Amino acid sequence: MASSQFISLLKVHEHLLNRPPTTETFEDRMIAQKIGYLSSKLGVYLGEFNWEWYKRGPYSRAFTKVVFESNSYRQDELLEISSKYSLQNEAKKSLQPLINIIKNRPVNLSEASWLELLASVLYIYSEFCTSVSDYFNILQERKPNKYSYSDFMNAWSSLKGEHFFEY
Repeated sequence: MASSQFISLLKVHEHLLNRPPTTETFEDRMIAQKIGYLSSKLGVYLGEFNWEWYKRGPYSRAFTKVVFESNSYRQDELLEISSKYSLQNEAKKSLQPLINIIKNRPVNLSEASWLELLASVLYIYSEFCTSVSDYFNILQERKPNKYSYSDFMNAWSSLKGEHFFEY
């Protein structure tokens, strides 16, 4: 029997990316982590998770266990589980800003890199109350030379435009 946390992740991941979460690659696992973090920041409840800084941005060990629950099921079983549940309209509405940002991913960044950058900027913002230029400097300290100022400003503007800083 799938846990309620996994079912929530499954439905949110499918809603945002039109596919179930997977652990096949490092990028797949990172995408699921960032989807979990960003969704929780929008008020979508996936469970009680503590998010800490990791070299790839916000990370939760407990959430990783939920992500790896996907390994317990074959593809047809995931489809069957998914078909039994639906995402509430309130959750869909809450996730719309993230859908908008995902759709507007810069062409120079992969899906995983874009979600990593968004989650990292939001995490830094929530941990430090300071100026925009300081956020970029903190990002550079934590992820040296990984993202340009232009990438950062794109993420900042996307998050701000979708009111992520108001949650």
